[in-house]
Amino acid sequence: MEPRILTRQARARAGLTLRDLAAQAGTSSATLSAYETGAKDPRASTLLRVLTAAGTELRPVGVRPAGQRFVDLLCERIAELVVADPALLDRAREVLPRLEGRSSWAGTWATLLDAGPVVVVAVLTSTSPEASALKTDSPFALLDLISGEERLRLLEQTHAS
Repeated sequence: MEPRILTRQARARAGLTLRDLAAQAGTSSATLSAYETGAKDPRASTLLRVLTAAGTELRPVGVRPAGQRFVDLLCERIAELVVADPALLDRAREVLPRLEGRSSWAGTWATLLDAGPVVVVAVLTSTSPEASALKTDSPFALLDLISGEERLRLLEQTHAS
């Protein structure tokens, strides 16, 4: 879901004004308004802070199968790379045609990539069933962003937790 919708819905559920939520989240009402209109995208950490300030309960997920935990760790690492270099979205768009025909998620990924890095990072770091399905068929997998050595470290981390 887009950050503008998430912030607007969280504020509405909390019954807070822009000014009240902005004060609680440690930002300005103008910035929060820009988030809600989509004029500006918050960083993931800022979005989390705003949602928390609005009282949105963030629930930890239950134990996930090792294979899915591994995919989650890989995608978290890819999310870090996207935050550091948003141009990776362009590279993912370039390989997207290779995903078409072998994945029913190619169209969804095209839309997500067009929505920008905040939305892509939100999907890559989500543990929802819908996001899990998307993450297993990501165009980022075609880019070989994670070295074999790092994959091994993440695999070991998966089994250590």
